[in-house]
Amino acid sequence: VHIMIKHAVTFFTAALLSLPVAADLLVNGSFEDENVANNSWKAFSPDQVDGWDGSWIEVWDGLFGRVAADGEQFAELNSVNKGNYSPFTLYQSVGVEAGGLYNVNFAYQARQNTEEAFTFSLLDSTGNAFFSQDIIHNDTSTWTRFDYNFAAPDEMVTVSFSSITTGTLGNLIDDVSLSQSNDNISTDVTWSGSAVIALLPIAFIALRRRTHRR
Repeated sequence: VHIMIKHAVTFFTAALLSLPVAADLLVNGSFEDENVANNSWKAFSPDQVDGWDGSWIEVWDGLFGRVAADGEQFAELNSVNKGNYSPFTLYQSVGVEAGGLYNVNFAYQARQNTEEAFTFSLLDSTGNAFFSQDIIHNDTSTWTRFDYNFAAPDEMVTVSFSSITTGTLGNLIDDVSLSQSNDNISTDVTWSGSAVIALLPIAFIALRRRTHRR
């Protein structure tokens, strides 16, 4: 029985690992490419940050004990005001398949215990927003995950963050991802860890029934 269970777990593990993983279309979505010392921050001009464009980009690495949502570093949207940017913006454009189904998700956290706010938008190739949402938050201890599925209107999508909160403090962003959805998955379906874990008990139930038949 132990051998059977071991083989079943191996089989289901292999099956889960063989599930197709969509490639991330964004570059440097977790802001790990920039060299920032531990427990500090550094401001970069857009041409110094892989993938991203916009205002000055401030990257943190463990500053004030903040832990990144992914990797070791993350960005503060409200950066140093070297160019009198108002509002601060951070964006990245990628080529996509017109009409294709895509998923965009990211983590965000407030820097201060206030009503920090920013606008998240998706723009088409002409610069028009086909999706836009204001996000207001005040949680400074945990990351909140934003997740959205959409159909690309044409062959380019720009992922954009724009600050609403004024000043140079606020709006932490990390783990930004854009990937094409599996063609067999509708835009209403989101894969989660609970769905994967649920497969293993099914295997054990089937083995238990088979054992009892003996």
